[in-house]
Amino acid sequence: MIIEKKSIFETIFDINLGFPAMAVYVWSKEEKIRNEVLTAYKDIYFNDQQKAETTALGLIMLIKDCTVAEANSIAKMVELIGIPQKARDQIWRYALGRNTQQLPDKMRAASISIISMLAKVNHKCYFFK
Repeated sequence: MIIEKKSIFETIFDINLGFPAMAVYVWSKEEKIRNEVLTAYKDIYFNDQQKAETTALGLIMLIKDCTVAEANSIAKMVELIGIPQKARDQIWRYALGRNTQQLPDKMRAASISIISMLAKVNHKCYFFK
């Protein structure tokens, strides 16, 4: 009998936890699980190969409805992975309402939460360019 090994990513979607709930596995004591979660999030949410607006909106959408545990886990990923500079600039634009596309208040609040995460990681202010 051959047993197929599933990735943590596939398993989480099989049991319908969803992507935000997967974030808490960044705290796993098992290095393999932690690495798979970081890789999945980096490929989707912290990717510097996609448009800055896509990265920024993806992170904002991820944060806007998450639980406190999920938000803390995503903050840990921000610390470990980082957010590309162009996406950070775009997040600032959304937070300040300086973009052509105005976001609802809940999404603007999420963008401010992301800026707070960035400030805690580097212990310095990020200025909007």
